[in-house]
Amino acid sequence: MNEKLKKHMGSWSQNHGIPIAFDVDLRKFTYFYIGGKAQVLFTPTNIEQMQQCIELCTKWQIKPKILGKGSNLLIATQQIPVVIATKNLCGYKIQDNIIIAHSGASLAIVVRKAVFDGLSLEKLVGIPGTVGGAVYGNAGTKINNELYAIGDFVEEVKTVSLCDAKMKRWQRSEMEFAYRSSGLCDELIVEVQMKIPRNERQFLIASWKELARKKSATQPYKNKSAGCIFRNPPQLSAWKLIHQAKLAELSVGDIMVSPQHANFIINKGNGCAQDVLQVIANIQQRIYEEFGIRLVLEIQIW
Repeated sequence: MNEKLKKHMGSWSQNHGIPIAFDVDLRKFTYFYIGGKAQVLFTPTNIEQMQQCIELCTKWQIKPKILGKGSNLLIATQQIPVVIATKNLCGYKIQDNIIIAHSGASLAIVVRKAVFDGLSLEKLVGIPGTVGGAVYGNAGTKINNELYAIGDFVEEVKTVSLCDAKMKRWQRSEMEFAYRSSGLCDELIVEVQMKIPRNERQFLIASWKELARKKSATQPYKNKSAGCIFRNPPQLSAWKLIHQAKLAELSVGDIMVSPQHANFIINKGNGCAQDVLQVIANIQQRIYEEFGIRLVLEIQIW
């Protein structure tokens, strides 16, 4: 991006009251603590400003990257023209058994509040990131061989198209929820409405605490990591395949397969994206050679 365009975007954002920053180091915005720079970083404070940012990008034929909490993201590109962060769109409200949340709302905070209000969202404990990102990727978990996903609760979604900046409401019947997918390609989720069943409050709190304890004991939450790297193949667990292939603790530089959970890759210090990609490639190759299975990435790569 040339300096003239950056200057134009700076003037435009000032006129519209939209926070903007230039040449931003993105490492601190990701759980991996790995990343290049955003030449332009917008942090709109409401849905209208978010739509205006996307309109500007479509005018200049730039497809922006959308940044939530960076919890399942590896940034391998050194220079990204435009990044739009959702962190200021963090509001949510609970009315009876309905939750309405903006895209940047913390999923962990919403889950905790729901549980303490007697809403049965406890099985989503321990999933990092934002509500918008979770719905977009239909984030979920497996408990006692049963799959639970946030898409199970979604009633309606409001999006802005990354292609033409048009706003649209999607009813549940219009969405195509599947394993780690909502079917909402090239759409930025800006608001989510969920309907949650009720249950006895103390039971939910106890269950939420126990599930959180189990996850903390089996997943490397204290390390720099982007969560599960690979999707689970049908009827199988990626971590088990990696463990069976004796790849636990495989490392390249400061990047290592977690000894605590083999589907996590951790950054032990100052690891780089190239080393993460090398570890990923090594795992995929070995799993295919030993089991004939091609592991598919769950994390996003920029």
